[in-house]
Amino acid sequence: MARPAKWGAAPPNDDDPVAAGPAQRPSRAARALNRAFLRFSDKFIAFHPASIEESDEQNVQIMRRVIAIGFGLGALVMASAVAFEPDRVGPAAVGWFGAALWATMAIACVTWRSMPAWFVRFLAFDATIVGLCLVVAIGDTPAYIALIFFGWPALTSAHFGRTGDFLRAWAEVIVLLPIALAFSRIPLPLLAYFAVLAVSGLSSVVIRAVVYQAKRLFTELDHIASTDALTGLLNRRAATTALEEAVARAHRQNTDLAVAIFDLDHFKRINDSFGHPAGDAALQRFSEVLRDTCSGTDVPARLGGEEFLVVLLRSDESGARAFAQRFSDSLDYATANDVAPLSVSAGVAALDAQRVDAEGLLVAADRALYAAKRSGRHQVVAASDAGVQPLGRPV
Repeated sequence: MARPAKWGAAPPNDDDPVAAGPAQRPSRAARALNRAFLRFSDKFIAFHPASIEESDEQNVQIMRRVIAIGFGLGALVMASAVAFEPDRVGPAAVGWFGAALWATMAIACVTWRSMPAWFVRFLAFDATIVGLCLVVAIGDTPAYIALIFFGWPALTSAHFGRTGDFLRAWAEVIVLLPIALAFSRIPLPLLAYFAVLAVSGLSSVVIRAVVYQAKRLFTELDHIASTDALTGLLNRRAATTALEEAVARAHRQNTDLAVAIFDLDHFKRINDSFGHPAGDAALQRFSEVLRDTCSGTDVPARLGGEEFLVVLLRSDESGARAFAQRFSDSLDYATANDVAPLSVSAGVAALDAQRVDAEGLLVAADRALYAAKRSGRHQVVAASDAGVQPLGRPV
């Protein structure tokens, strides 16, 4: 079979160049290089199940290694093709398509430092992988069949597959691309299609990177605005919002809801005796025990100073009382050997006919808390207990 002079030669079927039958098979040199690289990647990069389920940081390091290896081998193969078989290589087409591809991967390399490994996979293979798989498969398979049976499975594997499968596919594509371009006969319309895919992949990478960074910044700002810096719990504003949403949901679903307000006993004495750093440490210790006592559905928050709130979903007043007592006992045990052991007073209240909104719950729990403090501290009082004054906290 006569070899084509260069890429731009007309395909066998002029009426439908893209859907024409299989093009010329890759040469023996291309297939030999492919097999050699597969053996090389197995030994050098070690894609084995035991080594691919590691942290994102290790996966990113492996990706960078693969990129460096692929760039080196790809450049070597392309240079050899231009030097020894210039009649098969169109330098302008190589540069046109290659520039878009390498730019796409370069942007992925730059942006993945601040992105998780799964997002890097998504960026690297979005849109461009379909064209690359077509290039590799075009020597044996018609274009449309290659798109269906080679392109989309590889795209799906890149998005949802194991890290090792992705790394192996990426390493193969980086090296097989220049091999296929150098030794295979590719119609010019199909090459233009690949270039369009590469450019669209480049645009997708840029857009997704910008959107990802913006969303991450928004998430960080929202976290800062809703979190108490000292304890890591929700702050008063976020806690009020969470309680209002919980009350609305409880009325809508006809479920129980309760709150517990805690006050760290004799906190001023800790500050005066040991200094404010010791007071901050006491609040952090208090918060740790509170967080450990809460279940996955409870919402702990710091209202301010030494006062804390927990929203107890699907809990009535007796359940809230049991939770508050359990936390008090846990705090006693956790700080028994500390220089300044901690204790807590608590007031609890639940939704009922008299307390139908978030404000009513907080007022009732606040009254119960101050009843506990007036009674000697280090105890739990419910809003329905006898002796709780209806007029609120004392002046």
